[in-house]
Amino acid sequence: MPGNGTFLGSLFTEVELRGLSSFNRDLGMVERSASATFGNIQAAARTMAMAFGAIFAGGAAALTGATKQAADFEAAIQRIRAVSSGSATELSRVGQLAAEIGPRMGFSAETALSAVEELVRGGTSLTDTLNGALNATLQLAAAGRIDLGSSADLMTDILQAFNLTAGQSTHVVDLLAGAANSSSTTVEELTFALRQSMSVAAVMKLPFDELVKALGTMANVSLKGSDAGTSLRTMLLRLNPETEKAKALMTQLGIITASGANKFFDAAGNMEDMATVAGVLNKALAGMTSQQRVTALEGMFGQDAIRAASAFFEAGAAGVEKFAGEMNKVKAADVATIQLEGLTGQVTKLRAAIETMMKEFGEPLLKPVT
Repeated sequence: MPGNGTFLGSLFTEVELRGLSSFNRDLGMVERSASATFGNIQAAARTMAMAFGAIFAGGAAALTGATKQAADFEAAIQRIRAVSSGSATELSRVGQLAAEIGPRMGFSAETALSAVEELVRGGTSLTDTLNGALNATLQLAAAGRIDLGSSADLMTDILQAFNLTAGQSTHVVDLLAGAANSSSTTVEELTFALRQSMSVAAVMKLPFDELVKALGTMANVSLKGSDAGTSLRTMLLRLNPETEKAKALMTQLGIITASGANKFFDAAGNMEDMATVAGVLNKALAGMTSQQRVTALEGMFGQDAIRAASAFFEAGAAGVEKFAGEMNKVKAADVATIQLEGLTGQVTKLRAAIETMMKEFGEPLLKPVT
C-alpha cells in the first residue's frame, strides 16, 4: 500500500485534473454562448439596418411622390395660364378651388384642373369657371359617370349655345341628371342627343329646359342617343312646313288656322313649349287609325322626324309635363353623393384626397428642387 504522501499527491492531482476539465467545459459553454449572443447581435443589427433602410426608402419614395404631385399640379396651372392669360390671383384661386372641391367629387386637385383647362379652351372665362362652371362640371361628371373632358366640353357648348351664365350651370347639370334619373336614358346618351339637336334648338330660341324635357320624353319610348337628337332636330325644323304638301296637311288638321297662324308658334312667332307642341299633335291626330296617323306624321315631318313626332303624340301635354315634374325634383349634387357612397366610392374619394394632400406636402420642395 503506498504511503500517505503518495496517496494524497495522487488525490490532489486527480482533483486538479477534474477541476481543469470542468473549467474547460465551462469555458467552452461560455465561448459557445458568447458566439451565439454575438450572432444574435449581428442578426439584430442586420434587421435594424434593413428596417431603417426600408423606412428611409419609403420616406424617399413618399417625398419623390409628393414632389411629383406638386410638379404635375404646377404644370397644370401653367397650361391654364397659357390658354387663359389669367392673372396670378385668378390662377391661385382656381388652384385653391380645384383642391377644395375636387376630392369631394372623387377627383384629385390636378384632375380637377384638367377640367378647368377644357373649360377655358372651350371659351369659358376663368371668372365663369370660378363662379360655378367648374363645380357644375365636376358634379356632372360624378353624377353622370362620364369623363371630365366630356363633361367640360358639354358644359361649355351648352352655356355658349343657349347664352347662359356661369351661375346657371348648376341648373343645367340638375336638368341633365334629372332627365337621366327620370327616364331610361343616361347622361352619356343625353350628350349624344344634345350634340345633334341643340344648335337647331338654340336657333329656334327653344330654352335648354325645354330641349332636355323633349329628349327625356322621347327616351321614355326608347328613342335616345344620337338617333333621338337627329329625329328631334328634323322635327323642330319642320314645325314650320317646308313644302306646300305639308302646309296643306297641317291646314287640314287644324294646326294651321284659316288666318294662317301656326299653333306650334305663339303670336310673336316664337316656338311654343314642348307640352303645347305635344298637345297640338295629340289633338290634331286624335281619332285616327294607326295607318292614318303614320301617314299624317310622315307627311308633316318626313321619315327622319316621324319617331320624335310620334313620341310627343303619345305623351300629349300631360305626359310631357309629368316628366318635367319628375325631372325637376332631382339635384345633380345629390346624385353625385349617392354615386360616391359605398366602398368603391369612398376609396375613390380617399385616393383623390391623398393625391391632393401629397401635392400640398410637395409644394415647399418645388423651389429648392427647381
